[in-house]
Amino acid sequence: MSKYHYKDKFGGEPNLVADVTKTALMIFLKRMNTQYFAKALELREAVQKLLSYIPATFPHYTSHSVEHSDEIISQISQLLFKNQNSIKATVNLSPTEAYILIASAYLHDAGMVASDREKMEIIASERWKCWLSTEGPSKRFFEIEKLRNDLFVEESIRQFLADRQLRFLIGEFIRKEHHIRSTQILQQNQSELGRFAFDDPDLQRAISDVCLSHGLDYNELDTDRYPDRRTIRGELVNMRFFAILLRVGDLLDTVNDRACPLLINAASPLPADSFAHWSKYQRIVHRLTAPDRIEITARCKNQDEHRFLHDWFTWLVKELKNAAISIIRCQLHNNWKPPVAEISTSSHPGNINIFPADDALYIPMDWKFEFDTDLVFKRLISDVYDSQSAFLRELIQNALDATRCQVYIDLKNCSLTLPKYPTEISETIRNKYPINIKLYEQEFTNELSGVREIKQVLSVEDFGIGMTEEIIQKYLLQVGKSYYTTEDFLRNYHFHPTSQYGIGFLSVFGVSSKITLETYSPKKVGRPISLNLAGPRSYILVEKSDRNKNGTKITLVLDEPFETGDLEKIVRYWCKKVEFPIVLEDLGNQILITSEKPEDFIYEIPEIIEPYGKYSIRCFPIQASGLEGEIYVFAHSTSESESWADLNYAKNYIIDHPQAQIPTLPSDLTCIHGITIRHYNQLKNNCQLSIRVDFRDNSLKPSLSREKVRIPFRDENRLDPRIENRLVQILSDHLQTTSLASGNNEWIYKQRLIRNISFLEEFWNGIPRSIRMFLGGIPRLFSLKEIKSVEKIIAIVFPYEIENLKRRKFKLPEIAIPFNSLDSSVPVITEIDMELLSKEHNKAIFDNRVITNVSILPNGFLGVEWQLGISTIKLKDTIELAFFDSSDFFGAVLHKTSDTVYSQIVLNENNIFIQWLLNLKSMCESEDHGLSSRQFSHIIDLVEKVVRYNDYPELLNHLNNWRNMGEISDQLDSLQVCSNEREFYISGKKMIVLNKYMLLM
Repeated sequence: MSKYHYKDKFGGEPNLVADVTKTALMIFLKRMNTQYFAKALELREAVQKLLSYIPATFPHYTSHSVEHSDEIISQISQLLFKNQNSIKATVNLSPTEAYILIASAYLHDAGMVASDREKMEIIASERWKCWLSTEGPSKRFFEIEKLRNDLFVEESIRQFLADRQLRFLIGEFIRKEHHIRSTQILQQNQSELGRFAFDDPDLQRAISDVCLSHGLDYNELDTDRYPDRRTIRGELVNMRFFAILLRVGDLLDTVNDRACPLLINAASPLPADSFAHWSKYQRIVHRLTAPDRIEITARCKNQDEHRFLHDWFTWLVKELKNAAISIIRCQLHNNWKPPVAEISTSSHPGNINIFPADDALYIPMDWKFEFDTDLVFKRLISDVYDSQSAFLRELIQNALDATRCQVYIDLKNCSLTLPKYPTEISETIRNKYPINIKLYEQEFTNELSGVREIKQVLSVEDFGIGMTEEIIQKYLLQVGKSYYTTEDFLRNYHFHPTSQYGIGFLSVFGVSSKITLETYSPKKVGRPISLNLAGPRSYILVEKSDRNKNGTKITLVLDEPFETGDLEKIVRYWCKKVEFPIVLEDLGNQILITSEKPEDFIYEIPEIIEPYGKYSIRCFPIQASGLEGEIYVFAHSTSESESWADLNYAKNYIIDHPQAQIPTLPSDLTCIHGITIRHYNQLKNNCQLSIRVDFRDNSLKPSLSREKVRIPFRDENRLDPRIENRLVQILSDHLQTTSLASGNNEWIYKQRLIRNISFLEEFWNGIPRSIRMFLGGIPRLFSLKEIKSVEKIIAIVFPYEIENLKRRKFKLPEIAIPFNSLDSSVPVITEIDMELLSKEHNKAIFDNRVITNVSILPNGFLGVEWQLGISTIKLKDTIELAFFDSSDFFGAVLHKTSDTVYSQIVLNENNIFIQWLLNLKSMCESEDHGLSSRQFSHIIDLVEKVVRYNDYPELLNHLNNWRNMGEISDQLDSLQVCSNEREFYISGKKMIVLNKYMLLM
């Protein structure tokens, strides 16, 4: 049998151990109805088996076993019976009511049980994906995936730890939804749970609804589901009362058994927040539950425990205050008074006390943030939004969500399939639900001057679900709360709403001080309502309305008028991919605005210079789960091929012919649920294509103003995977069909594509035949991935004369590259080929490589050997050291290996002057002779000028100033440095520029 425990008022060991059947509530039930009592015991036994699986599935949870249910029954019993006397009930409780309370206590956590199959279904569900897109879970899931892919941790260990953390995350998701899951389990497992409802659907529904209530927000305890009077099995019951008692009883279970130290040790390692959730119960040293008052005393070890307990008991106090308000409105049991419970503060003693333990190091304070309500309203109305037209977008968004709800209701009533996203509903049906926007002029009397004046009036009307008085009070008038985030919405509708933050309606007060809201919801509790609002803090006037159609109409008398045509521009701008028609009446002109279509952007124009050439925009639809839209590609077609890399040429060739038309490419567009997001595009660079997409899931999280997008834990330059996959498919098909992507020069076209569509890094890395290398002088084509795996490559740097011809745009002579002087087994890339590569591939080839040798080849060529590895000595970002096969060479200018504007420089470790520089570097780093790294940085800058620009006089003058510096100047003197106007001498040898590298003559 179960036992419950509590400490005495001095915090000693438990002084009472009792069987749950000895509680006043169970004794009352046994006396009043033995059949109910027997069923309660039978149910307890069935639930005990069911709940025993919770620790096996989620070992980091506090106890949600049958003992927790026993304790709730004990707490409810102490709330309802004086001195635990079953005769002295504080309300006239019926046997059916007692049984509903007990059954709900046993079954309310049934949703915490989840089989492995159910967990797999959860991971595949949309609700899981939606939940993962929120900030907290998104961060934790990112960390789990980061751990799973951490190559520095052994494979089996990281997979074990990642799987364990994922189990914790799934557990958190189930905990969040377990009250909903409990109702589903009750419906599906009647026989396993002992026919707890006696096959009575009314009793089953009542118990199920009470179980659901313990996870709902207080505002969601609607009168439909939780009336104060309902007849069940011939007895009156108060559903609202049951919900109150279960919620309070659940919060009052703070016994030590719920935080067993042995269980904590067995479950470790566990999430830190779970440990705090567990350990907080261990700090309670006194508690009392009675019909008239609740007393709790806790002594905490640290701030986290204090904060958790304070939040927990604040929640309890709030529940009791809400209960007092709610019960007084009931007709049944309205004589019940919730017990007094107040948290002590420094200025006001209460009966719930949270103290630091004697050995605690923290100091509790009553400090908390306070809000200046007027200032906060001002910020939310005026400062959140970048655009003054944002109020119209907010009204349209609200109208769209309400319309979507109504469409789903109508589809359900017609027994039609409910699609996952509203855009999947046929256009014929959607066209029956227009959003009406009307701008007109009306004459008003100025309240100050009495003068008649003309004002513009704007109305936005939908034919959606409308609002009941309850919805208006709970959500419209509650800043920061949105109906579209409630459990009620999530249960009844499966699409992702646009409205989430509950502040959008405030934006109307930035443009109007005369607002009328007419709404009608055809529910049984609904009636037409008209609200008159003058501001967020003003008194709201409510009138009866004669509106007889479901939906909402919001009318604003505008403070400032729209300019002619502006309203249409604004609506078209925001509503690029809205799935419902918008009927706009703009000062008498009626305009129909619908979602954009590919035909709006597709065109074909002739190329004037090429006889059979043409420019066109190709459209490729994207149709993935939660994402819709198009990819538009600029194409240049000739009689022989089609190129997707000629947009820049097409924009500039018009200067060659007066009849040439300027081709255009659609701009990028990102929408969320059909509404434009101003400051977010999928593509961050100029390229050959545009992406216009509409996110219908919650993978993009808009900011509070909805004008920007927050992308936590993801590179902003990375495409959404669904777009990336579609684009990869499109490009793969193109490379298979265009003749430009075949033959000996196919790599050049592929590199042009990479240059223009560079963000598909992984795709381009594996594209075959995209880079030309030479083996034994014979050209071969490779992928970047293949080249990056090669241990050693050689880069051929051209002589200065050839570089000079290239810079002057002269025709290059036939170049005889000395391949015979190189190892035929090592891939060779030439400087000319490097200039045809995209900067991304050019950089990637040399990433994680170091120069190991520089060979002087015939006819002034350089052979630069690059080996896989990381440079140990780098004098500057673009200056490296390497061994030349001749000591005469000072250094050389190579090719570009990074995104910088400068080419790479390599200095010769085999050269006497460079050796002196390295000795100087060592002395500067160790600060010998009063030297510092600043002095070495300066001399390296001067050396770079010599190598890059043949500008050596400044270096020579600087070196002359190093005289009389002791050991370092002696070394310098041995070099016998001297100069004239055009020559630089070291050790009696003249240094000049030969080709692009320095040579000691």
